[in-house]
Amino acid sequence: MRIRTIKPEFYTHELLYETEVEYSLPLRLAFSGLWCAADREGRFKWEPRRLGVQILPYDGIDFTRVLDALHTRKFIGKYECDGNLFGYIPSFDRHQVINNRERDSELPNPCDCDEIDASSTRESRETHATLTCTSGREGKGREHGKERNKEQGTETRDDALPFSSPDFLMFWNNWQEHRKEIKKKLTPTTKKSQLANLAEMGESRAIAALKHSIAGGWQGIFEPDSKSAKQSLSRDDRHPGELKEETDLSTLPVWDATKDK
Repeated sequence: MRIRTIKPEFYTHELLYETEVEYSLPLRLAFSGLWCAADREGRFKWEPRRLGVQILPYDGIDFTRVLDALHTRKFIGKYECDGNLFGYIPSFDRHQVINNRERDSELPNPCDCDEIDASSTRESRETHATLTCTSGREGKGREHGKERNKEQGTETRDDALPFSSPDFLMFWNNWQEHRKEIKKKLTPTTKKSQLANLAEMGESRAIAALKHSIAGGWQGIFEPDSKSAKQSLSRDDRHPGELKEETDLSTLPVWDATKDK
């Protein structure tokens, strides 16, 4: 087991709490324990009995159920290499600063192995799990992950994002897609400026602003009911397909029927 960092927002992770209630398992404690069990790349051997002894030694819980629940909701990934099973934490590199003295991972890279899909008919509610297949500190894995993200339209620079929650990542990716759809693709300078503004808002307000601006079809980010949002209903800030020329009917000439007689 290794020393890891847990950010304050971990304890208010709503989706993780809902999954814990749904499965009636101590998933929050187990998930934080997996961070300590994983190596510097966020990888671990898929050995439920050993992990259970390390993480929940006194609970008497079948750790296979714990791993399956976390895997089903995409909090962790599962892959097979040379007949052996391994796991990895997709968001590991966004939350951890690894000590340089920690030895390199000895486990295979998920990008070079066969991914195992969760055996669930329900869709995952953890959107961030599809962003990368590995923490990617090794060159090949990182490049493979970037290519996969680009194909899925979810490429982001995690080190530039002010928040890393699944909800924020989802709406930020949706915002970038929205800008493409209205033919106003984000430039690096604009993206940097908007991320800085979102950081000042705080996560909850930032998510609300992104959601509100996408629904309004705007090219700028505005908070709900803000003065700027109301002023943004000009022709330049609306979706191109919604632009209509406004005509003042009072300026149109009036037809005089008596002139035709």
